[in-house]
Amino acid sequence: MKSLPPTKILIRFFVIALIIAAIPVGVFLLNERMSPRRDVASNIGVEGGLTSIADQKAVKYKILATAKKENSPQGAHLHLGLPMLVADDGRDVFICEEFPTVDWVLTADGVAVAGELPQIVVRAPCVVDAQTHQILGPPISFKEILKLEPLGNSSLEVDWREASESVQIFVRNNASFWPQEWAWTGLRFYGKDKQKSIAIDGYEIISVLGQPLYISTSE
Repeated sequence: MKSLPPTKILIRFFVIALIIAAIPVGVFLLNERMSPRRDVASNIGVEGGLTSIADQKAVKYKILATAKKENSPQGAHLHLGLPMLVADDGRDVFICEEFPTVDWVLTADGVAVAGELPQIVVRAPCVVDAQTHQILGPPISFKEILKLEPLGNSSLEVDWREASESVQIFVRNNASFWPQEWAWTGLRFYGKDKQKSIAIDGYEIISVLGQPLYISTSE
């Protein structure tokens, strides 16, 4: 076999040494480029503060992933997941501590009045069920709601034994009759100072649950 001249051997050795020396630099640059992506991905699984879009999605998913409906003598209740947040002072707290008021929004199915969909908004304290460790929704008391005149806008208050405050119910854009089926189409958590809020719309609810969740006036 023909041997290489010493000059070529030195050149090859020099090139190999440069390649080996460049590997750590390449790994460092790749790590720097990928680290923001890893941060976003890790935030999705962490129940932290709402400082990024990923955090907001994580909190909303936690709220909706175990959502279910249960009936009681007072009316239908919705149960939701109970995420934790990082409070302004750095403490880990349950969402109800930072956002003590919740609007639960129902929209009539297949009915419109002058282009507007009838809605029922149930405003209640954010309550944690001590047994299930979930957010306990207020009773959707159609027994009381149906006592209202159906047409237009109206409101009432009902007592809720699980909360220290009464539940406010607002009916908006209703028809001249009471629709039988109402879809759960939204949530809004209000912060203590009323300037912060977490809103979840009907599309987000369906995207997690896979289908609409309905409440009938007979429940």
